[in-house]
Amino acid sequence: MRTGLCAALLFALACLNPAAADEQTERRVLVGLKLFPALLAADREIALKAASDGRLHLVVVYREDPEAAERAAARLRDAGPIRDIPVAVHTHTYRDLATLEHSPAAVFLVEWVPEAVPAAAAFGNRHGRVVFSPFRGDVTLGAHAGVSVSDRILPLINPAALGAAGIEFKPFFLEVARTHE
Repeated sequence: MRTGLCAALLFALACLNPAAADEQTERRVLVGLKLFPALLAADREIALKAASDGRLHLVVVYREDPEAAERAAARLRDAGPIRDIPVAVHTHTYRDLATLEHSPAAVFLVEWVPEAVPAAAAFGNRHGRVVFSPFRGDVTLGAHAGVSVSDRILPLINPAALGAAGIEFKPFFLEVARTHE
């Protein structure tokens, strides 16, 4: 019983430690930034989502930390072309997403704002674009794809949300991804 109590206290302290939570969030974002280009490369129609300038315009969406968004955008730029298509990466707030003049090729959510996920997903559905969130629970809220962390790190997809957006992935990607039910 004493061991159980100690374990429960350690768990509670870890949950209350903002630095630990921030570190976990940062790790999820970094893992997501590594998975995101591969996920986009698996989109069967990614080439059709290039803008008239021949580039895939990706949007990193944030709520109140433009520096975090710019760091994420820089990592995506550094990742290079997706299926030989050059990328352009922009940052916008959640509120800006609804007013964008041109639809980006995909959206990456860099801050955890669960109340904004349904609106971002609806934007993705209207435009047939992937909305990716590395945060736990966001795929349940309607994000098209995210990160599954268990004994392995895998892409997590939401087939219902993907179907609503008309997005199809290549079969090999579907075989390795975890599916949200």
